[in-house]
Amino acid sequence: MTLGGQLCQSCGMPITRREDFGTEVNGVINLEYCYYCYWKGKLLDPEITVDKMIERVAARLVEMNKMTQEKALQVSKNLIPKLKRWQPKKEPEKAPQGPA
Repeated sequence: MTLGGQLCQSCGMPITRREDFGTEVNGVINLEYCYYCYWKGKLLDPEITVDKMIERVAARLVEMNKMTQEKALQVSKNLIPKLKRWQPKKEPEKAPQGPA
């Protein structure tokens, strides 16, 4: 199965094949994350920071001979912080308090 346009919401890896997706505990595909970041219902590196992920992705891009270190860092810094995993968690709104 080939898919188009899907990016892992943790590392930004293009997800183009069904087998590239992470999975839930029950084996169901998770449509948000790749298998490098999410497997069997868990993020594989839950303590990683956005800055460390930027470094990791940039290094991988250089390793794959996709671009220079400078360009890889620029691309990573522009993409990674925008992904779902790195967005600030919203606090649930508190119900308004009635008169005391």
